[in-house]
Parts: sequence; structure tokens; C-alpha cells
Amino acid sequence: MGPQPMGDLMIFLPGVMGSVLAKDGNVLWGISPKILPRLLQFEQFVRDLSLAGDDPDRLALDDGVVATALMPDVHLIPGFWKIDGYTSLIDAISAQVGVTLGDVAAPQKKANFFPFPYDWRRDNRANAKRLKRFIDKQLPAWQESSGNASAKVILMAHSMGGLISRYYLECLGGHAKCRALLTFGTPYRGSLNALDSIINGMHLFKSFFDVSPALRSFTSTYQLLPSYPVVDTGHGYADLTQTGRIGDLDPERARNAIKQFIQPMEAAARKRVKADQPLPYQSFLFIGTNQPTKESALLSAGVITPREELPDLAQIRRFPGYGDNTVPFYSALPGGTRLRDHRISYASESHGSLQCNLYLQEQLIKTLQLLQASDDILGEESFEAGIQPGLRLRISDAYPSEGGLIRVEPADIEGDLGDLQITLAQLDAEAPPTSRLVAPQDGAWVTELDRPAPGIYRVQAEIITGPARFVRPVQDLFEVFPAPAA
Repeated sequence: MGPQPMGDLMIFLPGVMGSVLAKDGNVLWGISPKILPRLLQFEQFVRDLSLAGDDPDRLALDDGVVATALMPDVHLIPGFWKIDGYTSLIDAISAQVGVTLGDVAAPQKKANFFPFPYDWRRDNRANAKRLKRFIDKQLPAWQESSGNASAKVILMAHSMGGLISRYYLECLGGHAKCRALLTFGTPYRGSLNALDSIINGMHLFKSFFDVSPALRSFTSTYQLLPSYPVVDTGHGYADLTQTGRIGDLDPERARNAIKQFIQPMEAAARKRVKADQPLPYQSFLFIGTNQPTKESALLSAGVITPREELPDLAQIRRFPGYGDNTVPFYSALPGGTRLRDHRISYASESHGSLQCNLYLQEQLIKTLQLLQASDDILGEESFEAGIQPGLRLRISDAYPSEGGLIRVEPADIEGDLGDLQITLAQLDAEAPPTSRLVAPQDGAWVTELDRPAPGIYRVQAEIITGPARFVRPVQDLFEVFPAPAA
């Protein structure tokens, strides 16, 4: 028996860097041989990728850059953001939910599942308005073609795509047309990675190319900044509307991002809570936990140093530490809402791999199927999944040619730890994956990368012996730089 037909319109929004960008017919950002010559002409690449101005009221700019598709496979800027592609998630939904896949560039009336690529450099408000324009046209078309006049939209999003979705729902009236919002690792209150990338710089691919000038030009980078007090000034914690200029951080752009983008969403939610009104759509949060995550930053002598120490606000409110290695746990919950407004699933998984996690994919598929059932047979407990024991994977985003250490720690695992299998797969080479068995020592598992070949790797850690072998594996991405030229 095939899957039951989906009665609603479904849209999936990727995260930052999660859409292929093209300029004048050439791939600017994406999986394509055409991107290599552009990287070799690095100054031109950074110039093409940079934003020379942005306007949230303009749905398209005049720079010739367009988003053409979702990134199918791995993409990363070490230290800024990592995503393990979207192919497996799109395939799982297409196979197990009764949908017809469509193309936003050429939508058909009978299609009801649309991946939604967007220019992730730009103001998220502009992309939210693009989303609204698409839904305003496609939802009535789907209602007519399906004969389901009560059909609504189901929004699914990874990372920054959830911010675009929430702005549409809270600030553009989208809540009236939405049945549910399902987000994987959305930084609702920002990420320290964005702050670190603006101030301390970031590099790209198998090189020491500094892409910081491009990252600093993106409106979206500023809209990913933490919106709550995370900067330890030595006299207490301050938010970025109070700290002024730090290094290359533009204080006016930081204030505008928080006050014009994040705060209006939270204000709309608080107004509803104050009136004791329920969330007008169902909200499902898929949250990564137990991974080493930048939680706050120390400001000393004009230098910002990210750290894993929880800021005062999170400690006072008794939030756990260890997010998904990009999004702190505190930021994974939408500001201004109540905990009971959401149904939450947790996994010990890294940010870039949440959408590839088979356990969370199963949760997503079942949720989509149950969203078509009658509300009166569903209890809130149907979607709850508590925090489970897991593994904490400590790796560098980028290793030198000499290699380095991989460390895995138990998270809420009791008793005998057992042996750990670590599997390395080089994603840009034909070599088969390699595995090694690591015994626990002093409460953790540690292994060494000894002069690995330059490239991009996926690492998976899984306990294979002892009572903890049922703990789910964890995976992440890293890059090995080539040795510098003599």
C-alpha cells in the first residue's frame, strides 16, 4: 500500500548556504565543476558573492545572482556553518508521504511539495516576502486542483530557513494559512558562530582563502547574530545592541538586525501570550543536543573570544548547555513563546546533520502523516520525545595537513561505555570509508588523525559493544587543509 495522499501544500526551506547560487548562467555557489575556476580567481569570487547593498522590500536585486536549487550534498565554511545536504530528506518525504514534487520556478497546480531555494546572502525579510508571494499563488491553485478547499500550508525548514518561515507567519500574516511549522536546528535567537565569523574571520574549502569580506557583507549574517545578552564585558553580560563596535562588527547593522527582524517576531508572539491565545499553527521543533557549542563570548581589550560557558540569562532560566555545535539550546526555542506551544524532539546530533538523522527523519515523516488525521484523536504527548542519552563529538571544523585529535564524550550515559567505532568517509574522493575501533579511556574515546589526505570528511561515531550500544550514533563534517606551499 502506498502512502496516503497529502492534502496540504508542503514547502521546505534550506538553511544558510543551502541553496545553489548562479550568476549570469555560471554556478557561483554550489556543487559544480564550474565553481573551481571562480575559486582560483578568488578576488572575483568574493566580489561576486558579496552584497553591495540590500533592500528588504525588493524581492530581487540587480546583481545577477539567483537561487536555482537546494544544495544536494555537503557544504561548509569552517567555523561559520556546515550542512550535510538535503537529498536524503527530500527523498524520504517524497517516498513516504503522498506528495507530488514541484519546482518553484515553474509551479504546477497539481504539485504540493516544493523545495524553496533562496538567496541566503540577503535580508531574510525579503525572502519571507518571496515565500508569501509564492504561497498566495500556489495555495489557491492547490486547493482548486485537489478539491480540498480547506488545505493549508505546512512549512518545513532547516536552520535559517526557520527564521524566514517564522517572519512570514508572525509578521506577514502567514499564520492564517499555515497548518504547521516544523524546524530543524533553527537559531531563533541567533548563533555565536555568526558573531565569531564577522569579528574573527572565516576561510573556505581546501585553501586558506579568507571569505570574511563576503560574509560581513551579507545581511543574513547579521540577522544570525545572537539577540540576547551573550557578551561578557567583565561587568556583566550585554547584547549586541549595547556593545558598540567590536572589531569589524558594524553596530548599526547589528542593532537593525535585532530590532527590525528578530524583535518584531518575538513581539507578535508575546502579544498573543499576553492575551492567553494559543499558537495559531502547530509548531514542531527538532533540536540537536549534547554537542560542544559556543554559548557566550568574552570581550577583553577589544578581542572577542567565544566559549562554551552559558551566559547568565540561560543559567538563571536553568537551560541546559550543549546545543548542536552551532545553535545553543537556549536559541533553539522561539523567543516570546511558551514551552507548551511546541512539540519537541531531541537528538544527540550536530547542526549540519540534523536533517539527515534517521531518527529525526522518522519523527518528521510520522508527524506529517498524523497532521492529516483528525485533531480530536491526537494528544500532545503523541509528538513528544524526551532528551536521550547520546554522544558528544568534539572535532575541529578544519584540520591542518598534520591532522589532529577526534574526541568523543558520553552524554547522560550510565555504566560501561563499551567500544566506539569511528568511521571516516572522504566525500570528495573515490576512496571507501575507513573505520577504527576505539576503547574508552578516562571516560571518553580519543583517536588521532595522522596526516589525512586533504579534503572534506564525514565522521560518524557509534558505540558497538556493551549496554550502551543502543545509543544512537552522531556524525559531523570537517575539512583537512593541504600543506602550505614551501
